[in-house]
Amino acid sequence: MAAGSIFQFAGLSSGFNTDTILQKMLDVQRAPIQALQTRQAQVTQEQTAWRSINTRLLALGTAAEKLQQSEPYQERRVTSSKADIVTASAQPGQDLGQISLSVEALAQSHQQISQGFATLDAPVGSGTVTLQVGSASFNPIQLEAPNATLQGLRDAINNSKHGIRASVLDAGESAGNSRYRLMLTSETSGSQGAIQATFNLDGTVPTMSTLVTAQDAHVKLGQGAAAVDVYSSTNSMSGALAGITLSLKSASPGTQVNLQLSRETSELRGNVQGLLDQYNTLAESFNANFKYNKDTGETGILFGDSTLLSLQQQLFDKVTGSREVGSSLNSLSAMGINVDDKGKLAITSNAAFEAALAKPDDVRKLFADTQFGIAAGVKNLVSQATNIVDGSVSLQDKRLTGHYDDIQQSITRTQQKVSRTEQRLRETFLAMESAMSKMKSQSQALSASLGSLPTSATGG
Repeated sequence: MAAGSIFQFAGLSSGFNTDTILQKMLDVQRAPIQALQTRQAQVTQEQTAWRSINTRLLALGTAAEKLQQSEPYQERRVTSSKADIVTASAQPGQDLGQISLSVEALAQSHQQISQGFATLDAPVGSGTVTLQVGSASFNPIQLEAPNATLQGLRDAINNSKHGIRASVLDAGESAGNSRYRLMLTSETSGSQGAIQATFNLDGTVPTMSTLVTAQDAHVKLGQGAAAVDVYSSTNSMSGALAGITLSLKSASPGTQVNLQLSRETSELRGNVQGLLDQYNTLAESFNANFKYNKDTGETGILFGDSTLLSLQQQLFDKVTGSREVGSSLNSLSAMGINVDDKGKLAITSNAAFEAALAKPDDVRKLFADTQFGIAAGVKNLVSQATNIVDGSVSLQDKRLTGHYDDIQQSITRTQQKVSRTEQRLRETFLAMESAMSKMKSQSQALSASLGSLPTSATGG
Protein backbone atom coordinates (compact mmCIF):
# COMPACT_ATOMS: atom_id res chain seq x y z
CA MET A 1 0.00 0.00 0.00
CA ALA A 2 1.38 3.48 -0.92
CA ALA A 3 1.98 6.00 1.86
CA GLY A 4 -1.11 8.09 2.48
CA SER A 5 -3.58 5.60 0.89
CA ILE A 6 -6.90 5.22 2.68
CA PHE A 7 -7.56 1.70 1.40
CA GLN A 8 -5.71 -1.22 -0.19
CA PHE A 9 -6.53 -4.32 -2.10
CA ALA A 10 -4.54 -7.24 -3.42
CA GLY A 11 -6.59 -8.71 -6.27
CA LEU A 12 -8.68 -11.03 -4.14
CA SER A 13 -11.26 -11.35 -6.87
CA SER A 14 -9.14 -10.96 -10.00
CA GLY A 15 -6.22 -12.98 -8.79
CA PHE A 16 -3.82 -10.20 -9.82
CA ASN A 17 -1.38 -8.49 -7.37
CA THR A 18 -2.95 -5.12 -8.06
CA ASP A 19 -0.91 -3.28 -5.38
CA THR A 20 2.34 -4.25 -7.11
CA ILE A 21 0.94 -3.27 -10.48
CA LEU A 22 -0.19 0.09 -9.09
CA GLN A 23 3.18 0.89 -7.46
CA LYS A 24 5.05 0.14 -10.69
CA MET A 25 2.74 2.47 -12.57
CA LEU A 26 3.25 5.22 -9.97
CA ASP A 27 7.04 4.74 -9.92
CA VAL A 28 7.10 5.81 -13.54
CA GLN A 29 5.43 9.09 -12.60
CA ARG A 30 7.67 9.56 -9.52
CA ALA A 31 10.89 9.24 -11.53
CA PRO A 32 11.13 12.99 -12.35
CA ILE A 33 10.95 13.84 -8.62
CA GLN A 34 14.26 12.10 -7.89
CA ALA A 35 15.92 13.93 -10.77
CA LEU A 36 14.53 17.24 -9.51
CA GLN A 37 15.74 16.55 -5.97
CA THR A 38 19.20 15.71 -7.28
CA ARG A 39 19.31 19.00 -9.17
CA GLN A 40 18.02 20.83 -6.10
CA ALA A 41 20.89 19.40 -4.04
CA GLN A 42 23.33 20.62 -6.71
CA VAL A 43 21.79 24.09 -6.56
CA THR A 44 22.23 24.10 -2.77
CA GLN A 45 25.90 23.18 -3.18
CA GLU A 46 26.40 25.93 -5.74
CA GLN A 47 24.68 28.49 -3.52
CA THR A 48 26.79 27.43 -0.53
CA ALA A 49 29.92 27.84 -2.66
CA TRP A 50 28.91 31.34 -3.75
CA ARG A 51 28.07 32.36 -0.21
CA SER A 52 31.48 31.13 0.91
CA ILE A 53 33.05 33.21 -1.86
CA ASN A 54 31.05 36.22 -0.68
CA THR A 55 32.23 35.77 2.93
CA ARG A 56 35.86 35.50 1.87
CA LEU A 57 35.57 38.51 -0.40
CA LEU A 58 34.23 40.58 2.49
CA ALA A 59 37.14 39.44 4.66
CA LEU A 60 39.54 40.47 1.89
CA GLY A 61 37.81 43.85 1.70
CA THR A 62 38.26 44.34 5.45
CA ALA A 63 41.97 43.53 5.13
CA ALA A 64 42.24 46.06 2.28
CA GLU A 65 40.52 48.74 4.39
CA LYS A 66 43.23 48.45 7.04
CA LEU A 67 45.85 49.26 4.42
CA GLN A 68 43.90 52.35 3.37
CA GLN A 69 44.17 53.88 6.84
CA SER A 70 46.97 56.40 7.31
CA GLU A 71 48.01 55.61 10.91
CA PRO A 72 49.88 52.31 10.32
CA TYR A 73 52.25 54.06 7.89
CA GLN A 74 53.13 56.69 10.52
CA GLU A 75 53.44 54.56 13.65
CA ARG A 76 56.28 55.42 16.01
CA ARG A 77 58.20 53.40 18.57
CA VAL A 78 59.83 55.06 21.59
CA THR A 79 62.79 53.24 23.08
CA SER A 80 63.95 54.26 26.56
CA SER A 81 67.57 53.89 27.65
CA LYS A 82 66.30 53.30 31.21
CA ALA A 83 62.84 51.68 31.05
CA ASP A 84 62.86 51.25 34.84
CA ILE A 85 62.73 55.05 35.16
CA VAL A 86 60.52 56.11 32.25
CA THR A 87 58.89 54.70 29.13
CA ALA A 88 56.93 56.56 26.48
CA SER A 89 54.55 56.24 23.56
CA ALA A 90 54.15 58.52 20.56
CA GLN A 91 51.22 59.33 18.31
CA PRO A 92 51.57 58.50 14.59
CA GLY A 93 53.56 60.96 12.51
CA GLN A 94 55.73 62.44 15.25
CA ASP A 95 59.18 63.65 14.20
CA LEU A 96 61.92 61.08 14.55
CA GLY A 97 64.80 61.85 16.86
CA GLN A 98 66.02 61.73 20.44
CA ILE A 99 64.84 63.32 23.68
CA SER A 100 66.91 63.60 26.86
CA LEU A 101 65.28 64.01 30.27
CA SER A 102 65.50 63.11 33.94
CA VAL A 103 62.74 62.13 36.37
CA GLU A 104 63.23 64.23 39.48
CA ALA A 105 60.11 63.11 41.37
CA LEU A 106 57.02 60.96 41.00
CA ALA A 107 53.49 62.14 41.63
CA GLN A 108 52.09 60.96 44.97
CA SER A 109 48.64 60.89 46.49
CA HIS A 110 48.30 62.63 49.84
CA GLN A 111 47.84 60.18 52.70
CA GLN A 112 47.15 60.90 56.39
CA ILE A 113 46.97 58.65 59.43
CA SER A 114 45.46 59.17 62.90
CA GLN A 115 46.59 58.27 66.39
CA GLY A 116 45.78 54.76 67.59
CA PHE A 117 42.42 53.51 68.96
CA ALA A 118 41.88 50.41 71.06
CA THR A 119 38.91 49.00 69.14
CA LEU A 120 37.04 49.41 65.86
CA ASP A 121 33.99 50.64 67.77
CA ALA A 122 35.97 53.14 69.80
CA PRO A 123 33.75 56.24 70.23
CA VAL A 124 34.80 59.34 68.30
CA GLY A 125 31.69 61.34 69.18
CA SER A 126 28.80 62.87 67.31
CA GLY A 127 29.06 65.99 65.21
CA THR A 128 30.34 66.88 61.76
CA VAL A 129 33.33 66.12 59.57
CA THR A 130 34.37 68.58 56.88
CA LEU A 131 36.60 67.42 54.05
CA GLN A 132 38.51 69.35 51.43
CA VAL A 133 40.52 68.00 48.48
CA GLY A 134 42.79 70.59 46.96
CA SER A 135 40.60 73.62 46.30
CA ALA A 136 37.39 71.58 46.31
CA SER A 137 35.29 71.79 49.48
CA PHE A 138 32.17 69.82 50.37
CA ASN A 139 29.20 69.98 52.72
CA PRO A 140 29.88 68.66 56.22
CA ILE A 141 29.26 64.99 56.94
CA GLN A 142 26.91 64.32 59.87
CA LEU A 143 28.00 61.63 62.32
CA GLU A 144 25.47 60.46 64.91
CA ALA A 145 25.08 57.52 67.30
CA PRO A 146 25.12 54.57 66.96
CA ASN A 147 27.57 55.18 64.08
CA ALA A 148 29.76 57.64 66.01
CA THR A 149 32.62 55.12 66.18
CA LEU A 150 35.95 54.70 64.42
CA GLN A 151 34.54 52.30 61.83
CA GLY A 152 31.36 54.38 61.57
CA LEU A 153 33.52 57.42 60.75
CA ARG A 154 35.36 55.40 58.10
CA ASP A 155 32.08 54.33 56.47
CA ALA A 156 30.63 57.84 56.59
CA ILE A 157 33.65 59.28 54.77
CA ASN A 158 33.54 56.56 52.10
CA ASN A 159 29.80 56.93 51.60
CA SER A 160 30.18 60.68 51.07
CA LYS A 161 32.18 60.03 47.86
CA HIS A 162 34.13 63.27 48.33
CA GLY A 163 37.27 61.93 46.66
CA ILE A 164 38.89 60.59 49.82
CA ARG A 165 39.23 56.88 50.54
CA ALA A 166 39.07 56.00 54.26
CA SER A 167 40.33 52.77 55.77
CA VAL A 168 41.33 51.46 59.20
CA LEU A 169 44.85 50.12 59.65
CA ASP A 170 45.13 47.16 62.01
CA ALA A 171 48.59 47.28 63.61
CA GLY A 172 48.06 43.97 65.41
CA GLU A 173 47.53 42.91 69.02
CA SER A 174 51.01 43.96 70.07
CA ALA A 175 50.03 47.60 69.41
CA GLY A 176 47.71 47.40 72.42
CA ASN A 177 45.38 50.36 72.77
CA SER A 178 46.84 51.89 69.60
CA ARG A 179 45.94 48.92 67.45
CA TYR A 180 43.55 50.68 65.03
CA ARG A 181 44.32 53.86 63.07
CA LEU A 182 42.18 55.82 60.61
CA MET A 183 43.87 56.32 57.22
CA LEU A 184 42.76 58.88 54.62
CA THR A 185 44.02 58.63 51.05
CA SER A 186 43.30 61.18 48.35
CA GLU A 187 41.87 59.75 45.15
CA THR A 188 43.54 62.63 43.26
CA SER A 189 47.30 62.42 42.93
CA GLY A 190 49.62 65.40 43.03
CA SER A 191 49.47 68.66 44.95
CA GLN A 192 45.95 69.35 43.74
CA GLY A 193 44.79 66.32 45.72
CA ALA A 194 45.97 67.54 49.13
CA ILE A 195 43.61 66.50 51.93
CA GLN A 196 42.28 68.69 54.72
CA ALA A 197 39.98 67.03 57.28
CA THR A 198 38.26 68.97 60.07
CA PHE A 199 36.57 66.95 62.84
CA ASN A 200 33.93 68.74 64.95
CA LEU A 201 33.11 65.80 67.20
CA ASP A 202 32.36 65.55 70.91
CA GLY A 203 34.37 62.39 71.52
CA THR A 204 37.95 61.23 70.95
CA VAL A 205 38.71 63.21 67.82
CA PRO A 206 41.20 61.69 65.32
CA THR A 207 44.41 63.65 65.10
CA MET A 208 45.77 63.30 61.56
CA SER A 209 49.44 63.28 60.59
CA THR A 210 50.92 63.17 57.07
CA LEU A 211 51.97 59.68 56.00
CA VAL A 212 52.65 60.49 52.32
CA THR A 213 53.06 64.04 51.07
CA ALA A 214 50.95 65.29 48.17
CA GLN A 215 53.46 65.73 45.37
CA ASP A 216 53.50 66.46 41.64
CA ALA A 217 55.62 64.54 39.19
CA HIS A 218 58.70 66.54 38.16
CA VAL A 219 60.64 66.00 34.94
CA LYS A 220 63.59 67.98 33.59
CA LEU A 221 63.73 68.14 29.81
CA GLY A 222 67.27 68.51 28.55
CA GLN A 223 70.41 69.20 30.56
CA GLY A 224 72.26 72.09 32.12
CA ALA A 225 71.04 75.63 32.59
CA ALA A 226 68.69 75.42 29.64
CA ALA A 227 66.82 72.38 31.03
CA VAL A 228 63.06 72.90 31.35
CA ASP A 229 61.15 71.85 34.47
CA VAL A 230 57.81 70.19 33.75
CA TYR A 231 55.27 69.18 36.39
CA SER A 232 52.25 66.88 36.31
CA SER A 233 49.69 65.74 38.86
CA THR A 234 49.97 62.17 37.56
CA ASN A 235 52.79 59.87 36.50
CA SER A 236 51.35 59.74 32.99
CA MET A 237 52.63 62.98 31.54
CA SER A 238 51.31 64.30 28.23
CA GLY A 239 51.22 67.74 26.68
CA ALA A 240 54.78 68.80 27.53
CA LEU A 241 56.04 67.03 24.38
CA ALA A 242 53.54 67.22 21.53
CA GLY A 243 52.18 63.81 20.66
CA ILE A 244 54.28 62.00 23.28
CA THR A 245 53.08 60.50 26.56
CA LEU A 246 55.62 59.77 29.28
CA SER A 247 54.98 56.95 31.76
CA LEU A 248 57.06 57.66 34.84
CA LYS A 249 58.20 54.54 36.71
CA SER A 250 60.64 55.77 39.34
CA ALA A 251 62.42 58.93 40.40
CA SER A 252 66.15 59.23 39.86
CA PRO A 253 67.14 62.91 40.16
CA GLY A 254 69.90 63.92 37.77
CA THR A 255 69.94 60.61 35.90
CA GLN A 256 69.70 61.28 32.19
CA VAL A 257 67.36 59.05 30.17
CA ASN A 258 67.39 59.07 26.38
CA LEU A 259 64.18 58.43 24.49
CA GLN A 260 64.67 57.43 20.85
CA LEU A 261 61.76 57.91 18.44
CA SER A 262 61.90 55.55 15.45
CA ARG A 263 59.51 54.04 12.94
CA GLU A 264 57.25 51.24 14.15
CA THR A 265 56.31 48.81 11.38
CA SER A 266 54.68 45.93 13.26
CA GLU A 267 51.10 47.04 12.52
CA LEU A 268 51.89 47.78 8.87
CA ARG A 269 53.65 44.44 8.56
CA GLY A 270 50.64 42.68 10.07
CA ASN A 271 48.22 44.50 7.77
CA VAL A 272 50.19 43.53 4.65
CA GLN A 273 50.32 39.92 5.83
CA GLY A 274 46.60 40.09 6.57
CA LEU A 275 45.89 41.05 2.96
CA LEU A 276 48.06 38.19 1.70
CA ASP A 277 46.34 35.71 4.01
CA GLN A 278 42.84 36.72 2.95
CA TYR A 279 43.79 36.68 -0.73
CA ASN A 280 45.29 33.21 -0.32
CA THR A 281 42.16 31.95 1.42
CA LEU A 282 40.17 33.15 -1.58
CA ALA A 283 42.69 31.57 -3.95
CA GLU A 284 42.15 28.24 -2.18
CA SER A 285 38.43 28.62 -2.78
CA PHE A 286 39.00 29.34 -6.47
CA ASN A 287 41.22 26.27 -6.77
CA ALA A 288 38.65 24.05 -5.04
CA ASN A 289 35.82 25.23 -7.30
CA PHE A 290 37.86 24.94 -10.52
CA LYS A 291 39.50 21.58 -9.79
CA TYR A 292 39.32 18.81 -12.40
CA ASN A 293 40.42 15.20 -12.05
CA LYS A 294 41.26 13.89 -15.51
CA ASP A 295 41.18 10.29 -14.29
CA THR A 296 37.76 10.35 -12.65
CA GLY A 297 36.23 13.33 -14.39
CA GLU A 298 35.37 14.84 -11.00
CA THR A 299 35.10 18.64 -11.00
CA GLY A 300 34.67 21.43 -8.49
CA ILE A 301 31.21 22.74 -7.67
CA LEU A 302 31.57 25.89 -9.78
CA PHE A 303 33.85 24.40 -12.42
CA GLY A 304 33.84 26.53 -15.57
CA ASP A 305 31.58 29.23 -14.11
CA SER A 306 32.27 32.32 -16.22
CA THR A 307 31.32 34.79 -13.46
CA LEU A 308 33.76 33.24 -11.02
CA LEU A 309 36.49 33.01 -13.66
CA SER A 310 36.06 36.71 -14.42
CA LEU A 311 36.17 37.60 -10.73
CA GLN A 312 39.33 35.57 -10.23
CA GLN A 313 41.08 37.28 -13.12
CA GLN A 314 40.01 40.78 -12.06
CA LEU A 315 41.21 40.18 -8.52
CA PHE A 316 44.52 38.78 -9.74
CA ASP A 317 45.07 41.88 -11.90
CA LYS A 318 44.22 44.25 -9.03
CA VAL A 319 46.68 42.60 -6.68
CA THR A 320 49.63 41.66 -8.89
CA GLY A 321 49.70 44.36 -11.55
CA SER A 322 52.03 47.36 -11.60
CA ARG A 323 50.60 50.58 -10.20
CA GLU A 324 51.19 54.15 -11.39
CA VAL A 325 52.01 55.55 -7.96
CA GLY A 326 55.08 57.65 -8.75
CA SER A 327 57.50 55.36 -6.96
CA SER A 328 59.85 52.49 -7.80
CA LEU A 329 57.82 50.52 -5.26
CA ASN A 330 54.99 50.06 -7.75
CA SER A 331 54.02 46.39 -7.35
CA LEU A 332 53.95 43.58 -4.83
CA SER A 333 56.86 41.95 -6.60
CA ALA A 334 58.92 45.09 -5.88
CA MET A 335 58.21 44.35 -2.18
CA GLY A 336 59.44 40.79 -2.56
CA ILE A 337 55.91 39.36 -2.76
CA ASN A 338 55.12 37.01 -5.65
CA VAL A 339 52.56 34.44 -6.81
CA ASP A 340 53.37 30.75 -6.40
CA ASP A 341 52.29 27.88 -8.66
CA LYS A 342 48.99 27.56 -6.78
CA GLY A 343 48.03 31.19 -7.31
CA LYS A 344 48.87 32.21 -3.75
CA LEU A 345 50.86 35.25 -2.66
CA ALA A 346 54.03 34.72 -0.65
CA ILE A 347 56.97 36.77 0.58
CA THR A 348 59.79 35.36 -1.54
CA SER A 349 62.44 37.92 -0.57
CA ASN A 350 62.64 38.99 3.06
CA ALA A 351 65.34 41.50 2.18
CA ALA A 352 63.13 43.27 -0.36
CA PHE A 353 60.17 43.15 2.03
CA GLU A 354 62.10 44.70 4.92
CA ALA A 355 63.62 47.34 2.63
CA ALA A 356 60.12 48.31 1.50
CA LEU A 357 58.82 48.60 5.07
CA ALA A 358 61.67 51.01 5.79
CA LYS A 359 59.97 53.33 3.26
CA PRO A 360 56.44 53.53 4.67
CA ASP A 361 55.52 56.52 2.50
CA ASP A 362 56.19 54.47 -0.64
CA VAL A 363 54.30 51.50 0.82
CA ARG A 364 51.38 53.82 1.55
CA LYS A 365 51.32 54.98 -2.08
CA LEU A 366 51.40 51.39 -3.32
CA PHE A 367 48.46 50.32 -1.21
CA ALA A 368 46.48 53.40 -0.17
CA ASP A 369 46.64 55.69 -3.21
CA THR A 370 42.97 56.48 -3.84
CA GLN A 371 43.26 56.06 -7.61
CA PHE A 372 45.94 53.46 -8.23
CA GLY A 373 46.55 51.79 -4.84
CA ILE A 374 46.24 48.04 -4.50
CA ALA A 375 44.05 48.22 -1.40
CA ALA A 376 41.77 50.80 -3.01
CA GLY A 377 41.41 48.64 -6.14
CA VAL A 378 40.69 45.50 -4.14
CA LYS A 379 38.18 47.26 -1.91
CA ASN A 380 36.33 48.71 -4.91
CA LEU A 381 36.19 45.32 -6.64
CA VAL A 382 34.94 43.62 -3.47
CA SER A 383 32.28 46.30 -2.95
CA GLN A 384 31.06 45.93 -6.54
CA ALA A 385 30.97 42.12 -6.43
CA THR A 386 29.21 41.85 -3.08
CA ASN A 387 26.78 44.75 -3.54
CA ILE A 388 23.48 43.38 -2.24
CA VAL A 389 21.49 44.94 -5.10
CA ASP A 390 23.48 44.26 -8.26
CA GLY A 391 26.81 42.73 -7.25
CA SER A 392 27.89 39.80 -9.43
CA VAL A 393 28.17 37.46 -6.43
CA SER A 394 24.91 38.65 -4.90
CA LEU A 395 23.12 38.15 -8.24
CA GLN A 396 24.36 34.55 -8.38
CA ASP A 397 22.92 33.94 -4.92
CA LYS A 398 19.58 35.45 -5.94
CA ARG A 399 19.54 33.43 -9.18
CA LEU A 400 20.16 30.17 -7.34
CA THR A 401 17.55 30.99 -4.71
CA GLY A 402 14.99 31.49 -7.48
CA HIS A 403 16.10 28.30 -9.25
CA TYR A 404 15.80 26.32 -6.01
CA ASP A 405 12.28 27.64 -5.46
CA ASP A 406 11.30 26.80 -9.06
CA ILE A 407 12.53 23.23 -8.61
CA GLN A 408 10.64 22.93 -5.35
CA GLN A 409 7.46 24.05 -7.08
CA SER A 410 8.02 21.43 -9.79
CA ILE A 411 8.54 18.76 -7.14
CA THR A 412 5.35 19.81 -5.36
CA ARG A 413 3.32 19.77 -8.61
CA THR A 414 4.67 16.34 -9.55
CA GLN A 415 3.92 14.95 -6.07
CA GLN A 416 0.39 16.31 -6.30
CA LYS A 417 -0.03 14.73 -9.76
CA VAL A 418 1.19 11.37 -8.47
CA SER A 419 -1.25 11.58 -5.56
CA ARG A 420 -4.17 12.28 -7.90
CA THR A 421 -3.14 9.45 -10.22
CA GLU A 422 -2.81 7.05 -7.32
CA GLN A 423 -6.27 7.90 -6.05
CA ARG A 424 -7.79 7.52 -9.53
CA LEU A 425 -6.08 4.18 -10.19
CA ARG A 426 -7.03 2.80 -6.81
CA GLU A 427 -10.63 3.74 -7.38
CA THR A 428 -10.49 2.11 -10.84
CA PHE A 429 -8.93 -1.10 -9.55
CA LEU A 430 -11.36 -1.22 -6.65
CA ALA A 431 -14.31 -0.90 -9.06
CA MET A 432 -12.82 -3.64 -11.22
CA GLU A 433 -12.36 -5.93 -8.26
CA SER A 434 -15.88 -5.19 -7.09
CA ALA A 435 -17.33 -5.99 -10.54
CA MET A 436 -15.31 -9.21 -10.83
CA SER A 437 -16.33 -10.20 -7.33
CA LYS A 438 -19.98 -9.65 -8.27
CA MET A 439 -19.58 -11.66 -11.48
CA LYS A 440 -17.93 -14.43 -9.52
CA SER A 441 -20.82 -14.50 -7.07
CA GLN A 442 -23.34 -14.63 -9.94
CA SER A 443 -21.40 -17.42 -11.59
CA GLN A 444 -21.37 -19.41 -8.40
CA ALA A 445 -25.11 -18.87 -7.95
CA LEU A 446 -25.81 -19.97 -11.55
CA SER A 447 -23.71 -23.09 -11.09
CA ALA A 448 -25.57 -23.91 -7.92
CA SER A 449 -28.95 -23.47 -9.68
CA LEU A 450 -27.95 -25.67 -12.60
CA GLY A 451 -26.73 -28.30 -10.21
CA SER A 452 -30.12 -28.51 -8.53
CA LEU A 453 -32.07 -29.39 -11.75
CA PRO A 454 -33.46 -33.06 -11.98
CA THR A 455 -31.51 -35.51 -14.12
CA SER A 456 -33.60 -37.36 -16.90
CA ALA A 457 -33.39 -41.23 -17.21
CA THR A 458 -32.83 -43.03 -20.55
CA GLY A 459 -34.79 -46.34 -21.23
CA GLY A 460 -33.26 -49.47 -22.90
